Amino acid sequence: ARRVAALGARIALDDVSRADGLSRAVALEIDELKISRALIRRAVADTEAGLAARGLIEAARDLGVAVVAVGVEDTITSEWLVRAGCRLAQGYAVSLPLAATDVSPWRRWAARVTFGSISLAALGATPVAVFAPHAIAQTISSPGGATTCCSLQAPGAAHDTGFAMRQVVVDGMHVYIEASSGDDVVARVSAALARDVPTVQADLGASFEHAPDVYVFASRGSFALGLQNAFGQRATDAAALAAANGGVAFPSQSAIAINLVAADNDLSVVRHELTHVLAHQIAGATTDIPAWFDEGLATREQHTVAADPIRDARDESATLALLRTGSVSLRDLTSAGDWTMANAQLGGRGYAVAAEAVRIITHDLGADGVHSLLVRAHDVGFAQAFGEATGGSLEDFSNAFPARAAVLHGGPWIAQTAGHGQLTWSAAGFAADAPLHVAVDGQGYHLEFDARADHDGTYSAIFGGTVASGTYAVKVTSGTMRAETRLAV
Repeated sequence: ARRVAALGARIALDDVSRADGLSRAVALEIDELKISRALIRRAVADTEAGLAARGLIEAARDLGVAVVAVGVEDTITSEWLVRAGCRLAQGYAVSLPLAATDVSPWRRWAARVTFGSISLAALGATPVAVFAPHAIAQTISSPGGATTCCSLQAPGAAHDTGFAMRQVVVDGMHVYIEASSGDDVVARVSAALARDVPTVQADLGASFEHAPDVYVFASRGSFALGLQNAFGQRATDAAALAAANGGVAFPSQSAIAINLVAADNDLSVVRHELTHVLAHQIAGATTDIPAWFDEGLATREQHTVAADPIRDARDESATLALLRTGSVSLRDLTSAGDWTMANAQLGGRGYAVAAEAVRIITHDLGADGVHSLLVRAHDVGFAQAFGEATGGSLEDFSNAFPARAAVLHGGPWIAQTAGHGQLTWSAAGFAADAPLHVAVDGQGYHLEFDARADHDGTYSAIFGGTVASGTYAVKVTSGTMRAETRLAV
């Protein structure tokens, strides 16, 4: 189970009854506890069963484990569970079994991403698991009704997360880390903050008005429930964020929340979320910033934590491939409320598209110009500030974006990175699924072969290890398109 969890999977303990209980040792190994159908069906009418179910709910909450009530088939039971503090349910109270073809694209996506990660729902001939029965109808019938990008608004000040948290202070910032986390997590988070706070302030040309509070959760379940308890987020929004995000920011509260199990090893997401907070402090907490600019700025800053030319080449190539086919426009990525859905429809590439747009703006204005744009937005709003800074409207920029991106790259290119005595190289900027011809030449060495670009318009390979030291020329062609570079081994 530990090996599976290390790959990013969530572990659920199914069919739990009062006889099973929940120890701290078991809780550390799982993300989710599913209360048995037999116990849930008797919980309302049978006092003993109700006490047993409530005891499991409270024990799981105290230990930071998400709870799913299985077999919820009527309103009375779902209302009892809400009063008992259970926020996850599965059963017929919300829906009869549905075939995938009977579910709208939005509902299908919500069930797959929101529920699939949190309560192990399956579509097809089984009931759909539901998150917060009383909220789901409103959320699904009105997608985009809430802010679901990772820069969020919260009602009022942050409250108790509902979990035991360790508190440490790092350079004046209050950091709250889920108590089940070890000292190594405290050290990692402290190091990331010491690394990222001064960098973000230097890059954006401003200091934090208020030192951000940082909340760190050890599992997706505790992250989702923490967003609800501490920051007043709706259950379905919190679940979607827990399924897909390594963190979120609350600029008006000067706070960030980190989803530790979904974050990368170097915690670059910390820099991402700090960027959201500072950008909104500069522009004003109530200033409406397009989601693509908000996320693009934070994504570009995040990628400065660890340089990765291969990752950047894929992101930029994927953006060009989407723009060539008209599969995306910045208009699709403007609404914060629609961000999660739009990004999911793009296979997670919304961040890459947004980062490319901000790259163009930074190319035009420079870092100081981006800072001035945010400062001016505080007084006149982002749209007018953007027009003053660039000489064109946001609509004009959206229309010109595909051409600007193509011109900035000037055609396909090859990125490379070295490691472990060999090179990884990636040809990027070709059409998706384009046929390629690859030629590699060096002293006494010649290799030619045919290949095909992937759906992002890239082709990657590893070179070295078995060849003699020296310099090799690599050329990749597709029709009239060509990319070439030299590899030093």
